[in-house]
Amino acid sequence: MIFSTKIASLLLTLFIMDAQAVNHMLIMGGGGEPACIPGSKEPKNSPPLCDKTIFDSGMVSLGKKLESTDWKYRISYNGGHSKSENILKENFKKSSTPPTSFDEETYLKLISDYKKKILTGEITSNDQLVIMINTHGAQKKDKEKTHLITAGKGAYTNLNNLDGAKLVSLDALEELVQLTNSRGIKLGIIDLSCHSGNTMALKVNAPNTCIITSTSSNHYAYTDDSAFSDFFMSNIKKGKTLEMAFLEARSKSVEPEYPMISTSEGAEIFAEAYQSISPYLYYTSPKENKLSSYLLNNSNNLAICQQELAFQKLINQISALQAASLGTQIGKTAQELKTKIAEYHDLQKVIKNKIAELGFQNLEKSERIVVPIEYKGKTLRPRDMSFTWKELLNLEPAETVKNLLKMLQNEKDPQQKAEIQASIEIFGKFAKKKEEILKKHPDIKASETVAKFILEGMSSTKKMAQDIGLLEKKFYDELYRQKQSLNTDEPCRKIVF
Repeated sequence: MIFSTKIASLLLTLFIMDAQAVNHMLIMGGGGEPACIPGSKEPKNSPPLCDKTIFDSGMVSLGKKLESTDWKYRISYNGGHSKSENILKENFKKSSTPPTSFDEETYLKLISDYKKKILTGEITSNDQLVIMINTHGAQKKDKEKTHLITAGKGAYTNLNNLDGAKLVSLDALEELVQLTNSRGIKLGIIDLSCHSGNTMALKVNAPNTCIITSTSSNHYAYTDDSAFSDFFMSNIKKGKTLEMAFLEARSKSVEPEYPMISTSEGAEIFAEAYQSISPYLYYTSPKENKLSSYLLNNSNNLAICQQELAFQKLINQISALQAASLGTQIGKTAQELKTKIAEYHDLQKVIKNKIAELGFQNLEKSERIVVPIEYKGKTLRPRDMSFTWKELLNLEPAETVKNLLKMLQNEKDPQQKAEIQASIEIFGKFAKKKEEILKKHPDIKASETVAKFILEGMSSTKKMAQDIGLLEKKFYDELYRQKQSLNTDEPCRKIVF
């Protein structure tokens, strides 16, 4: 009787502790979208396109799902888009504080606020915290551990580096990651932006952190109703773990993106397959183009040979899974995937060989010339100029020398004359360099036009990449479930909606 009483007391204590656990979520995003221009005209009977963001459909799903949960959340989203702001009012009524615009100042303040909540004990080891990022993301820069994302108004001009937009770094989350892990708090980071695979860098020395990204470090992410981000947000249902929501959303996505999860299984598949399959998720279209730069940078003999080896390794890996799953649906999927990859591989190989034959990749080579500016027997400073072959072939350095000689005749100031003289010497050397290039590569100017025509003519590649992306999702899902362990300490299995 005493023993039973102790067990009952222990169960009651555990129940009370569990009941006291609080689920916290921070939602941020919607930046980098253009604001409406006063006086601009939109099509009749159509709402202004600039009154919303491309992330809104997923936010509607997320808001509706959170309404049926006990999550305590805060939201910082866009700013200056009336339709998006209405979505917040209608779908995030349980927000613990009124929604705010998403800009750099708010971003840093929110991170600081959550650090304070942990330090003051408002968030404890019984609790779980999820940070959701739903905005544009840039490629990783040298100084960043993770990558930059858009915050605030101001549209980007380049989808890869987001030039023109206001940016913040996800490196700012590093201290919060370290703090939650030192306090034993379960932390989930969901980065739904382009190039979000870079955020996996935050997993280092963070055993209590689960990271999910909508794509890899080298690929775009998508926001339509066939994309991972929208499926993931609609999968936030009570009782589901982050891992369960990830796997379901990934298997449904039909876009050529590469969603990632920080579990050991996810890391293992990434190491085995990603580098091999990544080139076949690239494509070219009027707005999105990863394929051209990939082909241009991998059209030398060594790169072509390396890609051939990676292709064979990938095909062998798929064949091994196919052999183990003969007669099942995954066996059929594996055969389809091999066929589609082989078709795209052959097309890319033809293009790479043609680019190599034309010598177009040589246009990215750079020439640098340094000439000292000498005045009264002393060197003032060096005149340093660099041009790529492409830039140099579009210049007329000999004509520039003629113009500089005229300037030299009319210049009275001795120091200015010394500077002009240095420029004459530099452009004279560039004129000779251009002659050498054209003599050695007589077809190089024509190659630019031909290569551009080849690259722009690949309109079918998006469909090929999408087909491979769809089959890759099925392949990944089977691989993951074969490898999946029962490790209950995995944070992606411990964080439950």
